[in-house]
Amino acid sequence: MNTPKVVFDIGTNSVKMLLARVQDGGMLVLADELRICALGSGLGQSGRLSEEAMERSLDALDELVRIARKAGAVEFVAVGTEALRVAANSREFVERLRLRTDLDLRVIPGEEEARLSFLAAESSLGPISGELLTFDVGGGSTEFNFGTDGRVHESFSLPIGCIPATEKYLTGDPPPRERLEALSNFLDGALSAIPRKDGTLVGIGGTVTTLGSVFLGMDRFDGERIRGLVISIGEVENQVERYRSLPLEKRRNIMGLHPERAPVILAGASIVLAVMRRSAASELHLSNLSLRHGLFQDNWLS
Repeated sequence: MNTPKVVFDIGTNSVKMLLARVQDGGMLVLADELRICALGSGLGQSGRLSEEAMERSLDALDELVRIARKAGAVEFVAVGTEALRVAANSREFVERLRLRTDLDLRVIPGEEEARLSFLAAESSLGPISGELLTFDVGGGSTEFNFGTDGRVHESFSLPIGCIPATEKYLTGDPPPRERLEALSNFLDGALSAIPRKDGTLVGIGGTVTTLGSVFLGMDRFDGERIRGLVISIGEVENQVERYRSLPLEKRRNIMGLHPERAPVILAGASIVLAVMRRSAASELHLSNLSLRHGLFQDNWLS
């Protein structure tokens, strides 16, 4: 019986659920849900997940599991990323989630997160000749992959994400220009591991799809319009300056920007810009697929 299957991506900033069925050797998406829970908020200062952040995330996951089971799903895969890799009390969260929802959560290393992200990017864009660099700016880390002809030959993860960058550098509402310059200087050094190579730069995940959504002025997100979209480095620079110049409440009203992503979008866009500068890319190709889609593919389509 071809029952729906479910994957959960429990990240530093958001919880995502993909509910899909295997059909004709591919994936038929039935539901793709996002809840911004900021699980990693305050983690950089305390080294621990806060009680409030854990409860927000557990509530969201409880709701999503109920949705999936009501749809007939019986096969579940759940993974956690950077916040759960580094938090001193991540085992507590994993156990509380199991007791509350019966989900077995696996915390994956950054290299596996990067590999799964590459699978998603490649499947969404099709074959690309030459070198392919994919990256995914997350709430707590950024994953990178280099590949050629469908094969990954280098993957790594850097502990650079939207939440810690916002909390450490982008204080003030709006943050003064010197705080953004301090973040840019940090990123210049932190991204020195990225080699400069000719090839195609592909961004995946919520940060880059938000840049695309704002660029298109979407009043309702449409992933199909994002897939394969190309934006210039000038557009990213313009969005960074736009976010920096506006207080949070005005940022929330930008067309194409999910209001709950407004607190961290300046940091996210700044990381994207730094990656483009470091890799000497004048343009960025966008994919609307990310870790959860690669995880589904890895479990049921390989």
